[in-house]
Amino acid sequence: MLTIRGLPTHNEFIAANNKNRYAGAKMKKTFTELVAWEAKNQLKPILGQCEYMFIWYEPNKKRDPDNVAFAKKFLMDGLVLAGIIKNDGWANVGGFVDRFVLSKGCDPYVEVLIHEVTR
Repeated sequence: MLTIRGLPTHNEFIAANNKNRYAGAKMKKTFTELVAWEAKNQLKPILGQCEYMFIWYEPNKKRDPDNVAFAKKFLMDGLVLAGIIKNDGWANVGGFVDRFVLSKGCDPYVEVLIHEVTR
């Protein structure tokens, strides 16, 4: 299981892109590298196709689930950058499941459960 705190939402990413032409790219690089660093510390490489469950913890209902789950892009790219998974394409991804949990007073975070499948 991988746990990551502080990932931006889709609205925050759009705001960065609208701020200037480089802010969105910098945000993408920063958070992809954050995920890669955490993944190297928390996981071992996985060779086969995987299914992913993302459990998104939010302190309240202010942020829409689809806005929050956008951070999946940083998560998948970070796993590839870290060498935990070979690629995030069709051959290596069997599917995604998103769950959303309200945890009053928490700082938003996500837990990623990765299940290697044999087909």
